[in-house]
Amino acid sequence: MDLKDAKIAVRDVVDSLIEGRGEALLITASASGKPHATWMATIALPDAGGRLITITSPTSRKVTNIRENAEVEWLFSDEPKRCLVYLECDAEVVDDPAEIKHGWASLPDKDRAYFLNYINSGIGFAVIASKVRSATLVIPRAGQSYCFQWEEILALPSRSNLQPSADNGCAGSGKDSGAKQHQDT
Repeated sequence: MDLKDAKIAVRDVVDSLIEGRGEALLITASASGKPHATWMATIALPDAGGRLITITSPTSRKVTNIRENAEVEWLFSDEPKRCLVYLECDAEVVDDPAEIKHGWASLPDKDRAYFLNYINSGIGFAVIASKVRSATLVIPRAGQSYCFQWEEILALPSRSNLQPSADNGCAGSGKDSGAKQHQDT
């Protein structure tokens, strides 16, 4: 895979988020550094490059962690899990009522936020906004890794205007990239 194809693979993830389709792991850490990973199924990138938006229970550990330590990482993958995209971000729990309303409206798949079934009173959810700094594409089977500044990814046109130079083994193409499998020792 060359740099162009690596950027296209990352851009595919971005386009899925813009379209309101996203599932990922959100990794936070407490002020003391204790990590916490949680599966998030309600994610969007409503402002085409601004911030990742998600909702969660206001009493969750991730909300506490983000208030203590804003550094988070998101992990996305293609369907066959051949390509992993890590987004390094600065996150915040949104407190401004107008931004909360905008965050709620930007999420098309709120029915996947199961915690909403257990709300008894009050607003019942917290909006987390993550400002992306960088993206890293990892292809474990090929032992390849590419890191990009977020602006490099956003500068690419949407996926409908991109053509990879060859099958890159990512984004569910169904074909092997031809690279030898990398094994950690």
